[in-house]
Amino acid sequence: MYFTPPRIGNSFLIPQAFKHRHHSHKSRSKITESRIALDFIGDKSKNATGNSSVSYASQKIFGLLMDLTEDFSKLEYTKLSFQRVFRIPRMRSELPKICNTLISNGRLQEGVSCHELRKVVDQLTTYKYLNNTHRAARILRAIFKEKDIQFIHSVKYSNRLLDFFLERNDEIMIKRIFRRLEKDDKKPNAMTFNLLGVHYLKNTSNFLERLMIWEFILLRMKTLGINVDLCSYYISLSLIPSEVPAKQELKQLMISHGLHLNVPGFCDIELTDMMNQGASLSEVLEYFHNAEGKLDTNCMNSAIFKYLQGEDDFKGAWRFMNIQRSYRDLVPRSSTVTIFTKYCIQHQRLALAVSILNTFLNDFGLSSSPALNIIMRHILTTYDSSDSKWINPLLKFIFIHHFKNSINNYQRTDVLFRQLKHEFGIELDKLPDFNDLDPVDRRIYDSLQSLVIDDSTNSFDDLNAQKLKGMIINWYLSGDAGHAIKENTKLELPIWLAEILAICSISDSSPSSENEDGDTTFLKLLEPEFFSPAFLNFLKSDALMLNLSPYVFYYRIVTKWSFMFGDVELVELISKALIDRACELNDLSFKLNDHFSGNNLEFMNNLDGFEKQLFKNSHKSYKDLKSWWLQKPS
Repeated sequence: MYFTPPRIGNSFLIPQAFKHRHHSHKSRSKITESRIALDFIGDKSKNATGNSSVSYASQKIFGLLMDLTEDFSKLEYTKLSFQRVFRIPRMRSELPKICNTLISNGRLQEGVSCHELRKVVDQLTTYKYLNNTHRAARILRAIFKEKDIQFIHSVKYSNRLLDFFLERNDEIMIKRIFRRLEKDDKKPNAMTFNLLGVHYLKNTSNFLERLMIWEFILLRMKTLGINVDLCSYYISLSLIPSEVPAKQELKQLMISHGLHLNVPGFCDIELTDMMNQGASLSEVLEYFHNAEGKLDTNCMNSAIFKYLQGEDDFKGAWRFMNIQRSYRDLVPRSSTVTIFTKYCIQHQRLALAVSILNTFLNDFGLSSSPALNIIMRHILTTYDSSDSKWINPLLKFIFIHHFKNSINNYQRTDVLFRQLKHEFGIELDKLPDFNDLDPVDRRIYDSLQSLVIDDSTNSFDDLNAQKLKGMIINWYLSGDAGHAIKENTKLELPIWLAEILAICSISDSSPSSENEDGDTTFLKLLEPEFFSPAFLNFLKSDALMLNLSPYVFYYRIVTKWSFMFGDVELVELISKALIDRACELNDLSFKLNDHFSGNNLEFMNNLDGFEKQLFKNSHKSYKDLKSWWLQKPS
């Protein structure tokens, strides 16, 4: 077992110290950074702490890279290798069709050619299949079991399988892959250890721990006589902190050998280091425009981030992106959408966030899952039920127009649905469809869809949540777009909107100012039938005979109406009626069977939603009291 990674703590490569640090129970003692340094650096660093430990570990990594490099000219850039090591996923929703009949009872079907199997393995280990990775894993295990399929046991395909099962944390398969390599007397290469390193590095964000893990992997490669590749250099460069001298030495070495020319990651790391060290926007842009190496979207994103976070300049960031798209052919990606969306949410500019989503979808076909999650989380945690009427059409638009164009459409939505029901009372059992929208929601949908970023017409400064709320209010009233609403037109509006317009003055420039003169407001509210004189007289005569079952939210509507118009007489009348009906409910809830007979049954059928819940609570209280009394010791 001369090349098999050591199983420290029953886990490949990862020291027991790190396992305890991230997977320990409370009863286990937490191992300190100085103890970790002692275990893996040696006696020279016994007293090293903080930055000195990080600098020392970084210098050791630099030295190991030199020891494991025979010829710099052999360090070549391979796009697929970098994508695999640096986790650039390519998503698919459905497995290849051949996978449906490839295995039976856990075994590979007979008659499948080696060429077809190779193609299947390439696809399953290249793409990430949403909601189907368990099926892909089952197929790969079945292929791996077959001794006659030689290609699957090569180092190249062993690395592909290793990458797949490391992502799933399947240590059993990882052990099998290494045992098979050993049995066939095949030596792993640098890519094998790069994949292992990246997998274990993601278990911690502590600088020192990450450096120690990577140093340990390089030491293992040195023991086995395995030289590093270009990916190993870039892993090291991304791990070493910006302020450590070893990082500058490593950069100069890579530049002197031309290792920075064809790899976009070098400029991205350099820009990140500059911003970590407090570089200004002008310094970042100067490097960006004069960089000798290859630039990519991540480099553009770094400059955009500096525009937004450092200078709070959305217009500058947006125009910078469009210029790079035109002159450098740098196309925005999902990460670009996420950066802009985070900025909008941080600055409470919800309408601008919606405009950004629409623009990226229209112009680039991009729909960022992280950006959508950020917006949904913001809506669910910022607004409450009082905003539900304008939030509701906004959520429907996001679901229909954006979710179905993103990977969210293939992920679980039941958790989100429960949260929507709890926060806003919006009940969904499936994603809404445009065909299910009523005419008003369709008009709002079309209007929201028209929100886009246009440098020549848009004002970037006022697209906030209040602006969006005002837009939706206008769309509710717009009827047919472009046509004025005639005087004395009857409209059906939600009460939250009717309340605003019933107290807002036409002449007052402030949209929230109240006006006591009803003739100058936008609209007059028509009195509901349950506030008519005949209805209220019947209520005065015998509150118990009143049928409130057609009005499920009767008391909530009374509360809102009384608050809007300050109707003290109505409040006193309804309060007295509620007390009379509540007393009757209390009596019936105590007498278990009385509410099933005669007039009592009729009264029970005439309750509104609030009264029904009141009866249930009262009945349960008496029941609990009786149970407690019977259990009470004599």
